[in-house]
Amino acid sequence: MIRGWTILAAALLLGGGALLYLGVARTLQVPSMQVPCVNPVAGCLLLEQGLRIRFDRRPQPMRPFRLRVEVASARALHASFAMRDMQMGLNRYRLLADGDGAWTGEIILPVCVHGRSDWIMTLDVDGRLYQLPFSSG
Repeated sequence: MIRGWTILAAALLLGGGALLYLGVARTLQVPSMQVPCVNPVAGCLLLEQGLRIRFDRRPQPMRPFRLRVEVASARALHASFAMRDMQMGLNRYRLLADGDGAWTGEIILPVCVHGRSDWIMTLDVDGRLYQLPFSSG
């Protein structure tokens, strides 16, 4: 009986540790900054943060588009995509350093079964979160 409880406690500790390691708990608690951006294809600039975000074309479900982020200094960039009040599965992309402070990634948005096109991109720059709402075609 004690052995069973020990195994259960160890499993719970490992599960909790895995969640912390993956950053789920941190991501849920870190406040994010809204990025005002009318047209991500033309590009969006946050001067104070030294951040420029650009899509190479208007995003459409199931069609790849390239995300480019320019930032003065960063160790890691990730972008995730969801809809307001609706998770769209695991859509987290690791952007790759392109040189000279540029990071890029090829993104494919899933199809929303409800026909919605109102997306929110959350950009994680070394733990600082930026949210950019946009619409897909």
